[in-house]
Amino acid sequence: DRMATVANQAILRRSLESRNGFLAAVIDKSPVSVAIAAVSDELPLIYVNDAFTDLTGYERDEILGQNCRFLTAEDPESEVRESIRKTVADRATGTFTLRNRKKCGEVFWNELRLFPIGDVEGRASHIVATQTDATQRMQAEFDRDAARRRLEGALTATTEAFMVLGKNGNVRFANASFEALLTPILAPRGEVLPDGALRLLLGTRYPGTTENVSAAFPSGLNHEISTPDGRQFLVRSRAIPDGGVVVAASDITQLKVNERILRQRLAAIERSQDGVAIGDLEGRLIDVNPSLLALWNLNSEEDALGRKWTRFYDAGSVEAFAANEAWFQRTGLWRGEVEKTRDGKVLVHDVSLSLVPEVGSVLIVRD
Repeated sequence: DRMATVANQAILRRSLESRNGFLAAVIDKSPVSVAIAAVSDELPLIYVNDAFTDLTGYERDEILGQNCRFLTAEDPESEVRESIRKTVADRATGTFTLRNRKKCGEVFWNELRLFPIGDVEGRASHIVATQTDATQRMQAEFDRDAARRRLEGALTATTEAFMVLGKNGNVRFANASFEALLTPILAPRGEVLPDGALRLLLGTRYPGTTENVSAAFPSGLNHEISTPDGRQFLVRSRAIPDGGVVVAASDITQLKVNERILRQRLAAIERSQDGVAIGDLEGRLIDVNPSLLALWNLNSEEDALGRKWTRFYDAGSVEAFAANEAWFQRTGLWRGEVEKTRDGKVLVHDVSLSLVPEVGSVLIVRD
């Protein structure tokens, strides 16, 4: 029995040695940087693997026995350094992202993971640290954040109202114009857009629920709303891939006022007893009212559109205008009497012609 016990212990010891040797080889050749420090006052490094020396540029004999704090490029009083000190003091586990410096002086972002290893009595005897170069990831995050700040800055500066909603209706972003539109019913960033704001933006399209923002704001929404203070807005929405939606609102109050004035003026022109026509800069007619059609004895607009007004008068009158056309082009005004022979009868029309910048010419004809 004693011989068997000794044999079993020898086999077990050999097995453990083989297992430990295997694990040591795995750690040595691991692509992840590994460092082990002994738990004592200075936490000296007692082991680093090949990946650690490759990452930092230091050889083992340069750093073993030292505290690894010499690698950090962070200020001693920084928040991340304080968090690391507390984790080590508590013999706890933690993950940190901080700037480290290689032997050559190059600074890189290090994703550091710390965890304790206990002895047979359960007390922490060593602290293991793994390091991963996170420079590319951090740079990508910096670039993304910078792009986001530029975009938000541009959207904040514009008078167009922009808002981004998450799929659950939470406000991700709203520029100052949208805040002004929805004051005081716009939710703070991160909170769900209130029912009152949805009712205002959607009007009769409001579905009565906020469970699905994409359904409430279908992609391609394009409709007009009126605010309690009398302003009018054109509201448009577009879905985004994560289930949220971008909402834009344009103040069209003045546009609506201008449209109303234009309709009134067009109605006045249509009902005018004087013949009125608008021509392009070449003198071709692009709009005529009913009174002018009657003066020219035309059945429809198609008989006039695209032609020059002189086409509808006798040759002698056309020649008289041509003799004064240089004056008209220089001053932008011309008035004269022209003749039109119809059914053997000569009709005399008083014609006023004006050039309007960026419009063309305006013709007024009286019998």
